[in-house]
Amino acid sequence: MSESLELLREAIAKQLAAVISLPVGDSFRHFKTRFLSQGEGIFLVQAIAAEPALLEKLAAENAHVGVAFRDGGNKVIFTSSLASTIATQPPDMLAIKFPRDAHVIQRRNSYRVSVAEDSQVEVRVWKIPDHAILRDRPSAAFEIGATLTDLSVGGLGLSLETTGEPMVSLNQRLRVLLHFGDEEALLDARVRHTHDRPDKTQQVGAQFKKLENDLEGRQTQSKLSAIVAHLQRQEILRARLKEETAALNMQLQLRPTAA
Repeated sequence: MSESLELLREAIAKQLAAVISLPVGDSFRHFKTRFLSQGEGIFLVQAIAAEPALLEKLAAENAHVGVAFRDGGNKVIFTSSLASTIATQPPDMLAIKFPRDAHVIQRRNSYRVSVAEDSQVEVRVWKIPDHAILRDRPSAAFEIGATLTDLSVGGLGLSLETTGEPMVSLNQRLRVLLHFGDEEALLDARVRHTHDRPDKTQQVGAQFKKLENDLEGRQTQSKLSAIVAHLQRQEILRARLKEETAALNMQLQLRPTAA
């Protein structure tokens, strides 16, 4: 048995917390759950707050669902499918087929993850002077239209809307507010590189100021790490689903046709 699957069996035995990602159209819905036990070819988790019709549809179509959990410094992510016995399962449990393999991701503070349109992570950015107090909300005139393109615990990438003139310059100080679910992180950043594009947008890379080692700093670091972990989980899940879909399409193309 691979090391990653052994980590999964240990997580089930420990009844660790997990996140299940269900495909809905072109995006995913994420649900918190907990491992309960394992059986022959399946494992059980706590029931999630998803519509029964959606679960039955995914099980009938043998659709890929994502599962992620953390154990120590490792994050484990894999795809599988729901067991076909949704209608007969106890209402407080959900059965998932045991995967063939899983990805193990070691924690890396410098890991920069790309941000998709459906990431559910929102960003607001203001230009502020060096003497400004970060907690003080600046005038609306200083806010700039920004789209988050990538993120790490050390910095972020932004695509800024401009009118043809550069929106920010090197070493410009930025007030950055990240929001995801119940998590909100206020960060002090400094522009480190810029790139003006033909479509009149400006690509910007900014570095976060090192957080203070006090309660507020540790809380902000925890929130930022949680947001990065969410994005990393989405990125790996998309890559895995893309690989498995490509493999399935290849199998269908190679399948002999009836005479």
